[in-house]
Amino acid sequence: VICRDANGKLQAFHNVCRHHASLLACGSGQKTCFQCPYHGWTYGLDGTLLKATRISGIKNFNKNDFGLLPIKVATWGPFVLARFDDSSQDTVDDVVGDEWLGSASDLLSRSGIDTSLPHICRREYIIECNWKGIL
Repeated sequence: VICRDANGKLQAFHNVCRHHASLLACGSGQKTCFQCPYHGWTYGLDGTLLKATRISGIKNFNKNDFGLLPIKVATWGPFVLARFDDSSQDTVDDVVGDEWLGSASDLLSRSGIDTSLPHICRREYIIECNWKGIL
């Protein structure tokens, strides 16, 4: 799940509750927090665990140890990119283009992908089909 926290910083997390691995978010929209539908664990947009239910009797439980697991995220022009490995420490635009995208950065730039394009809209289509099509 990708969001902007209260300070406007872009954040990305694994979209899974740390209690019972339920899905936290679906689709798009605006929220002030993420809440698990299973037991109601609530997380801030910065990933911190704000509220944990059904934890009475658990010894040495520390809310700080159960925040959402972060994913590296950065922007490149109008694109939001997520990186699931730990090999890059920087999120500077040049590093994102060079390291994260590799040779695709030049290819996208040469092929007419203008990195200053604004986002206009998003459309989603649900197609009832058999995904096991024969090639």
